[in-house]
Amino acid sequence: MYSLLVGFENYIPVNRITGIYAFTSSRLKQEVANRRKKPEIYTAPLYDCTKGRTIKTVIVLDDGSYVLSATQSSTLAKRLNNPTTEE
Repeated sequence: MYSLLVGFENYIPVNRITGIYAFTSSRLKQEVANRRKKPEIYTAPLYDCTKGRTIKTVIVLDDGSYVLSATQSSTLAKRLNNPTTEE
């Protein structure tokens, strides 16, 4: 098992990833906004790994958690498909 670098020295285990989505759809933006406003109504947490930068990707984990990343989804997909490549 290896971990995926999602930015700023933050890693997540690859076996827990269920989806990598570009942060472009209004539905996804609304879901993230709702999770930020009312985290108590969601059973899975929201992890912000952007360090204040613009959200470019949302990674969904197997437990329903959302991981926000400032890295492009295409870059994360390349890292996921080439685990030995260092960037």
